[in-house]
Amino acid sequence: MKIVRLLVRYSILLFALISAGSLLLLTAGLLPQQRVEKNVLYSLNQLEAEMSKNNSIILDYENWACKLDVYTDYYIVNQSYFMNTLKDPASVLTNSQQTVNVTAFRTAIEQHLDPNETYPRYWGGFRVTVRWLLTFFTYTQIRRIISIVFIMLAGGTAMYLYSRAKNIAGALSFLLTLGLLNPPIITTLLQYSCCFLIAMAGILLLPKREYKYLTYSMYFFILGALTQFFDFYTTPILTFGLPMLALLFISQHENSQLSANQMFRLSGRGLAGWFSGYILMWIGKLSLTTIFTEYNALGDGLSAARDRIFHSTGNAGGSAIYRIGLVLWRVFIRVFDKPIYILLAAIGIFAIWLILFIIRKKTKNDIKSSAVYLAVACLPLIWFMAASGPTIQASWYQYRGMGVFLFGVLLFVIQSTKKKPLSE
Repeated sequence: MKIVRLLVRYSILLFALISAGSLLLLTAGLLPQQRVEKNVLYSLNQLEAEMSKNNSIILDYENWACKLDVYTDYYIVNQSYFMNTLKDPASVLTNSQQTVNVTAFRTAIEQHLDPNETYPRYWGGFRVTVRWLLTFFTYTQIRRIISIVFIMLAGGTAMYLYSRAKNIAGALSFLLTLGLLNPPIITTLLQYSCCFLIAMAGILLLPKREYKYLTYSMYFFILGALTQFFDFYTTPILTFGLPMLALLFISQHENSQLSANQMFRLSGRGLAGWFSGYILMWIGKLSLTTIFTEYNALGDGLSAARDRIFHSTGNAGGSAIYRIGLVLWRVFIRVFDKPIYILLAAIGIFAIWLILFIIRKKTKNDIKSSAVYLAVACLPLIWFMAASGPTIQASWYQYRGMGVFLFGVLLFVIQSTKKKPLSE
């Protein structure tokens, strides 16, 4: 009976999330087209200039971590323009767009032509926020807004971690992690910033305890579904990893008697909830599109996912072991750009941990109680290896999932070497 009740609750939750997402998209399609048109036409000047430089690399021309995917942001603006709930309700499910060419897009706007392409495999929930923003702002102004929101959320998240855990090192570790991932680049693009904003909001809204109708599993189910709705497949693992690490850190500080087994169970339940929400929300969207439009989105989406995960090699030859090594190398090198930095950072962190571990007379039990941070930290590595083809092809933005790895390792160092309270 307990399993049946759980299935009913999650089914109701999934239905509510799908319904809310659909309603948001339908509502966005009712916004005044003239205002959106004016701001999109102005924004195309900026996008065209940057795209003509082949997705220009800014700040550091030798550092791939600075590469912008302006093409995908143009895609987002394009799809956000062609939404018309009254004239074409199916456009909110099919992600209607004009041929991916700035000149053709501009002509279509000026001559009020209908879209001639669709891309139904994603929810395209980004269109809700982007279309609202384009009603009042240009693309360049939206970039400034993202920067402001990112800074406020980052500062708020660090303060929240400190207020809950009463540990300044944990809060600073979070800010250091963000700093290593190049915030000026993250906040420049709609695509890059999405999962970071969801992850930080997810930390700030963490329930202080589990409730009957909002367990931590259900909370991460919601986070997974929201990620699937808004993200254009960039770094989804962030929206699980960062909030889960924060939850474990807070829980361990608020309850010093929390065992390692309890922490592993908590992270396992959270991961199961997040992954279920992520996959089921996607299947729900594909099913809606298949039922209410002429497109077999479900068959196309599942086929594309199979090809990308199991068949794509990212244009990298060699054995599976070679490709796995290549993908891990590429995502690591994107964080620090040069191999020597990776080596020095790894040696430095290990040396600091070992010195503190010895000085503070820590034991194997301290490692065991903190091992869950390393387990969560390894999730992006597993994610990259499972989808090695797409990761190799787009490692210059996929690598930011390494934020989970960096934050997890730092929290492990902090927790496994922390001083014992005087009362002990």
